[in-house]
Amino acid sequence: MSGWSRINHAKGDVLFLTDTYAEWSKKLGLSVDLTSHGLGERTSRYLLVLEDNKVKHVAVEPNPGAVSNTGAEHALAAVDALGWGK
Repeated sequence: MSGWSRINHAKGDVLFLTDTYAEWSKKLGLSVDLTSHGLGERTSRYLLVLEDNKVKHVAVEPNPGAVSNTGAEHALAAVDALGWGK
């Protein structure tokens, strides 16, 4: 995530995090068991928007291989809906 953040020149209030062993995601119920594919328990694809450590927006991909509601445009729309871009 740090490399992706650096390449995209992310600065300021955006924090990029990774959950390598899906420990945090499991506690949130946001993991997927891919053991049948030889991958074990993994983090689901999801988008969280937080403000002052409070979750303001959650989106979870219904299909683990897709990006239908967790992409950048959805993150920006969630931020706009919260009035942060104004």
